[in-house]
Amino acid sequence: MPRKPRIFKFLQEKGKVNDFEAYQTWNMGVGFAIFAPEDQEKKMQKICQKYKVGFYKLGKVKKGPKKVIIKPLDIIYN
Repeated sequence: MPRKPRIFKFLQEKGKVNDFEAYQTWNMGVGFAIFAPEDQEKKMQKICQKYKVGFYKLGKVKKGPKKVIIKPLDIIYN
């Protein structure tokens, strides 16, 4: 998990916004996501390094009901 930027901690405290709402609304600093085949991970890392863009492997896509799970926070979006 990427570290939560301080601005979002501040907004959560001042607005009394829980993690579920914050991740759904703000993505907590993750600007966008690229979905790519797993065998392309190293290539993606090199491209991100070349252009000085952060890279995080955040998860995987599986067959099944459409949902997003943030395991470390026990958050599930259906």
